[in-house]
Amino acid sequence: MNEFNEFMSTYPIGEKLVDSSANYYILLKKIANKISDLYRGKYLVKFSCGQGRLSDVPWICIFNTSITEKAGKGLYICILFRADMSGFYIEIINGMQYFKDTFGANSLMNLNKISHYFRRQINTDKFNLYNIDLGVKKGTRGEAYEFGTVIAKFYEKSNFDIIGLKKDLDDILLIYDGLVENMSATSYDEIINMVINDNDIPLDCINESNQQLEQKMLKELGLDIGEVNSLVEISIPNKEKRLTTEITRTVRKIDGVEKAKKDAEVGLLGEELVIEYEKQKMIDNKRPDLVDKVVWESRVNDVLGYDIRSYDFDENGNEYEIFIEVKSTESNEKNVFFISKNEYDKMVSFKEKYWIYRVSNKKHIFYKINYELLCKRFDMEINDYVVMLKDQ
Repeated sequence: MNEFNEFMSTYPIGEKLVDSSANYYILLKKIANKISDLYRGKYLVKFSCGQGRLSDVPWICIFNTSITEKAGKGLYICILFRADMSGFYIEIINGMQYFKDTFGANSLMNLNKISHYFRRQINTDKFNLYNIDLGVKKGTRGEAYEFGTVIAKFYEKSNFDIIGLKKDLDDILLIYDGLVENMSATSYDEIINMVINDNDIPLDCINESNQQLEQKMLKELGLDIGEVNSLVEISIPNKEKRLTTEITRTVRKIDGVEKAKKDAEVGLLGEELVIEYEKQKMIDNKRPDLVDKVVWESRVNDVLGYDIRSYDFDENGNEYEIFIEVKSTESNEKNVFFISKNEYDKMVSFKEKYWIYRVSNKKHIFYKINYELLCKRFDMEINDYVVMLKDQ
């Protein structure tokens, strides 16, 4: 497939009409056919240099026909050439025409949101680009390609080997096939609808029964996902003084299942409140581009030591990443709360970038604690032991 370099060297840059008899067109068609033959017709392979007028960004697309056969809609592999023909990207991308037709002025924002959603389902170091640069003007079709990118890798002209390119194509097709397989029970349209409306559903990495339980909890609380009221931040309150009078307590058996269910409901609502608060914070700081980068991590992985990944801003308005652990209560924000060793270790490690948000769900207020404040304003007691068998 040395035709890549030859194609980039002969492609006529500028406003010209497509010529299907020209060498560049024949070369791109030849590359597409070779890819199709390479995978023995498993995928539908198409190419384009534009329709009528020559495109700034020619492409070759590889489709799994179980979900899409058109570049305008769906998830697929794409080889996108930069407008200056200095190189090309291999990437997983979302078709943009559907978003333009469906969402109008919000098409790029929603296209970026769905791309971010699929990106969260992938674990790869090889295809680690998503802010790609095709060298196109703002408002063009090429810009939409940039927003639709899920993951990508760049290949500089004359500075790549064909064997390595073939291996990378094999690897990204494996990732793509994995996404398609995990979408087998849910249509692309359903995923878009749920993600755009913040009713984010999982692919393989979130247990389906947990998702159903989550939705059931919010319904019992009289809420749909996303339908929460704004939080108000307060200062850390003073400790309530305890009465010295002896109090007689009634001891009763606790229903462990009901308590666990109630605790989960309280925690879930608190995290939902914080998600909405953090997204609004991005808008208030005139950074709507960061709204979709506020990530509810505990819905995907609950062993990270934090629930939410978000951003704060320095005195110059520059963003930096923060990690938030949400500790929710039904009403009294002064009550004792618990942190795990993992959470404490993350707090010590991240220092000023790690925050505990102590949330009162009913009052819709919260206060923030970082490592410095935890040491100054709070006492901690170790009250759990790990019990294990001794070696004989």
